[in-house]
Amino acid sequence: MEKFDILVVGDYCLDFVFTGLPSMPELGKEIVGTGFIQTPGGACNSVIAMHRLGLKVGWLTNFGTDSYSQFILDEIRKEGIAEDYFLFHNKPHRQVTVSLSYPKERAFIAYYDPDPFIRSEVRNLPHASGKSLYSPGFYLGKEFDLLLPLIKAKNWKLIMDGNTNEAHTLEEKQVVRVLKSLDLFLCNAREARWMTGKEDLESAIVSLGTYVPEVIIKNGAQGSLGWKADKLTHTSAIKIKSVDTTGAGDCFNAGFLKIWLSGGSQEEAMKWGNIVGGLSTAAPGGIGQVIRCEDVEKFMQKKR
Repeated sequence: MEKFDILVVGDYCLDFVFTGLPSMPELGKEIVGTGFIQTPGGACNSVIAMHRLGLKVGWLTNFGTDSYSQFILDEIRKEGIAEDYFLFHNKPHRQVTVSLSYPKERAFIAYYDPDPFIRSEVRNLPHASGKSLYSPGFYLGKEFDLLLPLIKAKNWKLIMDGNTNEAHTLEEKQVVRVLKSLDLFLCNAREARWMTGKEDLESAIVSLGTYVPEVIIKNGAQGSLGWKADKLTHTSAIKIKSVDTTGAGDCFNAGFLKIWLSGGSQEEAMKWGNIVGGLSTAAPGGIGQVIRCEDVEKFMQKKR
């Protein structure tokens, strides 16, 4: 029996989230928010959200000697996250994001220390035990090329989010090659439009479905779109008073994968994604709102 339901590849981020801001920043002008939180982010959002939903998560990640790494370690140890595939480096590994959160959008400032010479996924994937492999970011480059034959040899389902700092497009051969290697691609509306060059999301998801067997587009308050076996599915977002949307997409993924990994239908998985992602916005930070399976089930009962 596999040790973990899902393996996650990706680094933590320490998020400094400012809420209740009166406007966007302007040079030479100070703006003051009404709320602030320092919270785990990055891959932590998906890892912790999936763990809270009862999935057994193996996280292949990196930590350094810095105080930010230690803060994250303290927080995830409180959650009881398995540490089998953590790799500790004898140097700082600071991954920091400042999030300016507004009701319907966010702005970010980030800093990342250079990658370690050997990352956890390179060291630990050969002996990792799981059913599927998930990357919360769009994973390109030499490491992916190196690891893909191993992933295929282990017969893992390969899942990837569209999150990236660059506007990658289908005109890039490497992008198409990565998409063709996936079993499931989860992206947001902006990423889908960037990649395909199509403003209409139904057209965009059909284009992405040319390369990936199953595609999900997250579209915030407009819900989500799914594409599988030439069938288009749309599910509505939940109605909730949003405090902060940071990490909502990661939490959607956690809810979706909870059902997807158990063999549930795409529509049911999308409903779970919408609920978990929506409920996460009721508190600052991606994991500020604790969401368990019973919370999702109670919400679904109320809607019937």
